[in-house]
Amino acid sequence: MGRSALREGVKVLAGKGLLESRTSAGTRVRPRESWNLLDPDVLRWRYSEDPGPADIRALADLRSHWSPARPGWPPSRPARPSAA
Repeated sequence: MGRSALREGVKVLAGKGLLESRTSAGTRVRPRESWNLLDPDVLRWRYSEDPGPADIRALADLRSHWSPARPGWPPSRPARPSAA
């Protein structure tokens, strides 16, 4: 593997929050809390095999945080006044 390919890979993973690279400290894996877990690649890597019950519960819990809690939420935007 060439240096440019390695640098590009580290750059992509750093952009997804998985790695941090510093000149004096080297490259480290960041804590899971800082990972971009909604990134399509991270989701695909995480659930590449059949998800287990704990995985399904975690996704359902995540979805419930962003889903509307009641019908009609979020409220619709007020209509813009028409330019006369």
